[in-house]
Amino acid sequence: MATVRSVYQTNEVERKLAKLPEHDHESLRTTYERMLQRGPERFQVKPYGVPQMGGLYQGLPNSQPFLTTSSVMGHSARTVATDSKLPPSCCSAPQA
Repeated sequence: MATVRSVYQTNEVERKLAKLPEHDHESLRTTYERMLQRGPERFQVKPYGVPQMGGLYQGLPNSQPFLTTSSVMGHSARTVATDSKLPPSCCSAPQA
C-alpha cells in the first residue's frame, strides 16, 4: 500500500524560520529553507515484508504497545524476510 503523506506543516516551518535570529543557527536555517523548497509531501510505502499484526494484537491485547514499537516491527520484518526465528529476548519478559 502506498500513499502521499504530509509530514510537516509548512506554515509552522515558516513561522519558526522567521523567529530565528539573523546570523545565528545557520544550519537550522538551511534545514528549514530546504524543507520549504522540497515541500511537506512524502511518498510512503508500507513494505510487504511487515507481517499483518491484527491477529497478534487480538491474541495478546496487553502487548500491543510493545509490539508497535519500531524496533520490534523492524525485527519482525527482517525475521519474515530471512525466514529466521525471533530471539528469545524479543518475546520474553525480563528476568528478575
